[in-house]
Amino acid sequence: ILSIDASNNRVGIGTASPNQLLDVTGSGTIRSTWTGASSVGVGGNIQLVQDDGAAIQDTHQLGIVVFGASEDASNTIHFGGAISAIATELWSASQNGTKLQFQITADGETSRTDAMTIDQTGYVGIGTTSPDKPLHVFEKSAIASHNYTHYPLKIESKDSGGDFWNNQGAGIQFENTASSGAFISAEIVGETDGADGTKGELVFKTSTSSTPTERMRIDSSGD
Repeated sequence: ILSIDASNNRVGIGTASPNQLLDVTGSGTIRSTWTGASSVGVGGNIQLVQDDGAAIQDTHQLGIVVFGASEDASNTIHFGGAISAIATELWSASQNGTKLQFQITADGETSRTDAMTIDQTGYVGIGTTSPDKPLHVFEKSAIASHNYTHYPLKIESKDSGGDFWNNQGAGIQFENTASSGAFISAEIVGETDGADGTKGELVFKTSTSSTPTERMRIDSSGD
């Protein structure tokens, strides 16, 4: 079905009553195909553009992709997730600062909240819309008692078999780069102490050459 609602300037595909400028209804997929020669910077694309005849302002939205579904048998649509692009400065021919915000809806809630932000410097914020480091993770749940710890970051590794390996670990690696090259300066690794998966140890390594060397180990007994 292709329908045109001339009175409201709407086009419907798969529906005779379009609710938006372009309303596509059905079980198929919308596809953009680039048929020209492949090269860097070309391919199928979707463009969302804000153009009201004036330069876009700081904090104004360029475009948004919203994800929704029916919440009842009456086809009541609710939108639970979204990705939006937002201007971070007054645009001109020489500056087009933009950030991306990712929104989700928590279980038991109906309103979307910001879950992740990629700001105009490329910094990533999880749980915060104002990251001040390349990766900024913020635990929103407030600490409400003494002797309580949040764990906003988890580093996990997986073995290739069904059991744990002795000294299997997950770690953090520190690398320094320059125009002359790069080298790994240090590592901190959390390892299994034994193969039963119940004891752990912490290993600290630093480099004097290309490979980090163990300098200190805190084993499962605290030694």
